[in-house]
Amino acid sequence: MVKTALVAGTIMAASLVAVARTPNVVIIFTDDQGYADLSCQGSKEMKTPNIDSIARNGIRFTNGYSSAPQCGPSRAGILTGQYQQKFAMEQNAGTFTSFGLPTNIKLFPQYMKEAGYTTAALGKWHIGGKLKEYFPENRGFDFVWCTPETPFVLNGKEYDGRRFTKTSTHQTDIITIGACDFIEKNKDKPFFMYVAYHVPHSPYKSVPKWLDQNRDVQDKDRRILAGMISELDDGVGRILSTLRENGLEEDTLIFYASDNGAPEQKYPPAKTSNGVLRGQKGNLYEGGVRVPWLVQWKGTIPGGQVLDDPVITLDILPTSLAAAGRTDLIAAEVDGVNLLPFFKGEAPLAERPMFFRWDGWLGMRQGRWKLVYPIASRKTAPPPYDSGTLELYDMDADIAEQKNLAQSYPEVLQKMEKQMLEWNQTLTAPGWISEDRKAQLRKVYGEVGMTPYSAPGYTGRLPGEIPWKTKVGSEKKTKTPDSAPKKESAKNGRQRSVSARDKDGDGIVTLEEFIAGRVDKTAILTEQFKKWDKDGDGQLQPAEQRRHLK
Repeated sequence: MVKTALVAGTIMAASLVAVARTPNVVIIFTDDQGYADLSCQGSKEMKTPNIDSIARNGIRFTNGYSSAPQCGPSRAGILTGQYQQKFAMEQNAGTFTSFGLPTNIKLFPQYMKEAGYTTAALGKWHIGGKLKEYFPENRGFDFVWCTPETPFVLNGKEYDGRRFTKTSTHQTDIITIGACDFIEKNKDKPFFMYVAYHVPHSPYKSVPKWLDQNRDVQDKDRRILAGMISELDDGVGRILSTLRENGLEEDTLIFYASDNGAPEQKYPPAKTSNGVLRGQKGNLYEGGVRVPWLVQWKGTIPGGQVLDDPVITLDILPTSLAAAGRTDLIAAEVDGVNLLPFFKGEAPLAERPMFFRWDGWLGMRQGRWKLVYPIASRKTAPPPYDSGTLELYDMDADIAEQKNLAQSYPEVLQKMEKQMLEWNQTLTAPGWISEDRKAQLRKVYGEVGMTPYSAPGYTGRLPGEIPWKTKVGSEKKTKTPDSAPKKESAKNGRQRSVSARDKDGDGIVTLEEFIAGRVDKTAILTEQFKKWDKDGDGQLQPAEQRRHLK
C-alpha cells in the first residue's frame, strides 16, 4: 500500500511538473514607442522600472525589429508570423468599412487554441474594426476587452470606457484591469494574452498623478510623454505582479515590443524619441522599424542578457508554439523563426534575411548589413525603380545610417538587392489604396509585386469605396456605406478636408493633426476642435467628423 501510494505520488508530481512546463504566453505591444524611450534603452527621463525588469530577468535585443513602420500592418505581422504584404495588409486603411485582415489567414490565437490555450486580446486592434467578421472575438480570441464594440462591463461592474478620463489616458488603466482579471480567472490553465496598449501614440496627454511623478523632466512636452510612459510602466508592473502573486512568474513567457518607431516630425513635435537612429514611423530607416524588444521566461531563459542578434516580431508566434511544445503546428507559410533554442543558449541564431516593404520603400537586413530603397515623399509619385537609389549601411559600425556604403561594397549590395527583389515578387498589392497609387507603386514594385490578393471571402477595397480622407477630385466618388450623403458637395468637401488630416490613417483625427501646418490659427482651431469633440476624448472619431456637418 505504501509503495503504491509512493508510486502514485511520484506519477502525480511528475504530471504536475509537466503541466507547469507548458508556459503561458503574454505579449505586451505598445504604440509608437521610440527605441530610446525606456530607461533600459538609455533614457534619462523615462522611468520604466517594471518594463526594465523584463530585460533584467531575460533578454534585451538591441537589434529588435517590427515588421512595418506603421500600426496596422505591424499588428498583422505579429498576429500571423507572416510578412503582412503577402495578403494585402501593407498599409493602414482603418477609414474603409471593408478593411480587415483576410479571414482565410490563420491568427496567433487560433494556433494557440489548437495547442490547448485560452486566449485574450486587450486594447488596440487596428486590423478590422467595422465589419464583425474581422473582430478579435471572431478570430480566435476567447476574451476581448477594449477592442471594437467591447462592452465595458467586467464581473458585473461597468467601467468608464472613454479614451481619456481624469485618472487615466488612452485606456491604459482599464486595459490593465482587464489583463489582471483575465490572469486571475485563468491561472489554472495555459493562456495566451495579447495586450496592445495605445500609448505613447498621440494625442499626448497625461494626468496629475503621473505628471507629478515626473516633475524632474524639464521639457513640458517630454514631461507629458513621461507621464504617459509612467502609467504604461505601472500597468506592466501590475500585470507582472499578478503573475507573480499567482505563482505564474516562472511559467510565463513574456514578450515586450513596440509596433513601430516614434513619429518624431509631427506638429506639435512628437516628444517620443528614436535616439541616434535615423528616420521615424512611416519609413524604413532604423527609426521606423527598430523598436524596444524584450523577452522574459524566468527559470528557463537566463536573465541579464543584452544581445545584438537581429530578431523580428514575426518570430514571436513560432517561438511561442515551440515553448508550448507544439512545433508541429508551425505552418509552412510562417516567416518568423523559432528563437527558443537561441533564448536558452542551446544553439546560435543562424544569420537570415529580414525584409521590409511599405508604400514605395523597400528594405532588407542580414547580418551586419542593411539595404534601403527610400522614396522622397508619400505625397508625390515615386520615380520608377532605380538601383542607383539603393543605400547600404553597416549596422555594426553605423546604426545611425549616416555613411552610405553602396559604392564601397557593390558585391554585397547586388547580392542583397537580388534577394530583396525576389522576395518582393512573392508579395501582393496593398488592398485599400487608390488606383492612382497602385499605378505609382507598380513603377517601384513591378507588376508581379503588385499582384492583387485573391482568397475566398476577401474583398479588399470595394468598387467606388471612398475613405474619409479622400480629397475632392482625387477619384470617382460613389456613395458607399461609410461616405457622407452626397446632397451637399460643400459639406462633403469640408468633411474630406478634415479627414485628410488623419496623417497616420487610423481613422481618427487628433488635435495635433487638426492643427498641423496652421500654427497661426492654433487658438481658433483648438476651440473649434473642442466643440466637435463631443465626448471630450481628445480626438475626432469618424462619427464626430461627420456629425459637425449636420
